[in-house]
Amino acid sequence: MGINTITKGVIALFVIGIIYLSMTSTIVTLADDPTLFGEDLNPSTLFLRDNVLMIYYSSGIFAFFVIIVWMFSASSARGASAQMQY
Repeated sequence: MGINTITKGVIALFVIGIIYLSMTSTIVTLADDPTLFGEDLNPSTLFLRDNVLMIYYSSGIFAFFVIIVWMFSASSARGASAQMQY
């Protein structure tokens, strides 16, 4: 059961990594787009513009650690069926 969970986790990391890397260029382009962010901006828009890449990178690192924790906890858990006496 543990090897099956680890295999699914590695596949999930690979797929999410491909999606994450393919969207990075779009996010960088949107963050640096002069038509979206003109000269006269209010402070909340400036805050979003300055922190959009930090939020995007943080979400990728968070997803990586969530999958690693899920793989560890799912492969080390015994589950409810192990408690039954058949």
